[in-house]
Amino acid sequence: MKLPVFTAFGAAIAYVTSHFLTLLRIVWLPALLLTGVTFYLMPAAIEAQMSIAMTEPGAPPDAAVFAAIAESFKWTGVIYLASAIFYPMLIAGVLKHLLRGAAPRLPFYLQFGADEVFVLIAYILLMVMLMIAGFAGFLAVMVVGVIGAVLSEAAGGLVVLLLMIAFVVAMIWFSLRLSLIFPASVSERTVGVVQSWNATKGAAWSLFFYWFLWMMVLAFLGGAYAVFSAGDMFSYIPEMIAAGGDEAAIAEIEQRMLEAQMGMFDRSRPGFWVHAGATYIYMMLNMVLWSAAAGVAWRYLAGEERA
Repeated sequence: MKLPVFTAFGAAIAYVTSHFLTLLRIVWLPALLLTGVTFYLMPAAIEAQMSIAMTEPGAPPDAAVFAAIAESFKWTGVIYLASAIFYPMLIAGVLKHLLRGAAPRLPFYLQFGADEVFVLIAYILLMVMLMIAGFAGFLAVMVVGVIGAVLSEAAGGLVVLLLMIAFVVAMIWFSLRLSLIFPASVSERTVGVVQSWNATKGAAWSLFFYWFLWMMVLAFLGGAYAVFSAGDMFSYIPEMIAAGGDEAAIAEIEQRMLEAQMGMFDRSRPGFWVHAGATYIYMMLNMVLWSAAAGVAWRYLAGEERA
């Protein structure tokens, strides 16, 4: 079944605008808690990364470097743990309202039940499957390319190019087939790998254009967020390009980038609250739009046309 791209896109926009206040009640607290945890712990993680970056290029790691690596892993691990708790809440909360009409009775949504567990497991499985498929596909391309190069250098290069294009197309197709895994999980109350795969059969092209429209919307929001909250970081890009293969220059630029990033999380600076507020708003909008887009597409492809 093909997805009616523009109809579904319009339905998702209509859903978000008509239920905006309810969606805000669902996402405001989990997003606030996740933003708070991230901004509270990120300085410690960046400080550890700065200690690692201060190591001389090519120098063997010592006890201080290993301690800094452990410190970095500790704090980033806590941030990832918080993400594993609050992101499923954001996704499941929106999808439960869209697919079941379940709205929070309180002024906020904060629970981690079966739906959140299904979303979390689905995300982990999705990442594992994409990594395995990506690694296997890339390895196959390299093996065939080496064989082709042995037979003919020119033919080998052409074969690798064609196989890389085929590999990218295959990965996009695979991702599209599983792009509805979260609404499938919430709708069917299971880990929705099989359900997403079945629902998207024959809909790859329409899903491609559907998600392309949403990527344009979300890229605009993401670009605005990046410029508004971290515009100074873009100034380092030309320097990194100019550094070329100079390891010492690259290390020095990376150190300054980490210092600038640390400044973004310094609560004593006025820009901290701008960055935190922009991150909070962007997180809410991003989660609502992604979840709504996936949920509406699921309803159409699963036969529930009235989104």
